[in-house]
Amino acid sequence: MADAARREKLAAAKKKLKKFQKGKTPDSSPVPHEKKSKTLKEKNGPSTTPTKQEVPEHIPQNRVSQNNSTARLPSPNVSQNHVSPSTVPSPPSSSVNRLTGSTEQLQQLSRQVNGLINESISENGSSAHSPTAELEGRNQELAGVLDKHVQANQQLEAKLQEVKKQNSKLQQSLEAEKKGFEERLKRELGALKEQLQVHIQTIGILVAEKTELQSTVNQTQKLADQRIVKVEFSQLVS
Repeated sequence: MADAARREKLAAAKKKLKKFQKGKTPDSSPVPHEKKSKTLKEKNGPSTTPTKQEVPEHIPQNRVSQNNSTARLPSPNVSQNHVSPSTVPSPPSSSVNRLTGSTEQLQQLSRQVNGLINESISENGSSAHSPTAELEGRNQELAGVLDKHVQANQQLEAKLQEVKKQNSKLQQSLEAEKKGFEERLKRELGALKEQLQVHIQTIGILVAEKTELQSTVNQTQKLADQRIVKVEFSQLVS
């Protein structure tokens, strides 16, 4: 709202200044003439031509030429030997006052326009600087957060590398233990197999001996039975 009101004031002041400059033309306001600084010199002969007037720097050349031509015209109040100062045209005081007032008004309008422009520029600069400062602060804050995340990631990466090293060491230790266990198992199994073979052989020998003893017992039993039969038969015969 303040920016819109300021822009409206600035536009109105510019419009007023342009209108004032268009309305003010070089021929619209009379240019004041300085009074004669010197009196005309008296001469013995009759002369009605006044001396050349001093031209102020701020008076236009066309006004000076018009004033000179006006001053050269014969005046009924000029005597033969002396020109009266009252015959020289003097600038109207109202025209001088209007010119001075117009100049002051123009300067005042220029100051107002410049003030409004400077104020608008300063406020636009401050309003443009404010988001920039806010963005810079936000960027710094995000940069800080990013640095924290980077540091946290680096710490996690270091911990991960340490865990990987520990895992690798554990795997190597497990592999070594596994190999040792397998070797021990192989040795023990070999020994057990050897013992089993010995036991199998022993059992075989024992089975063979048992069979042999069984056959021997059977034969001995048959012989014993035959002898008993013979003894009994001999007793019956006798």
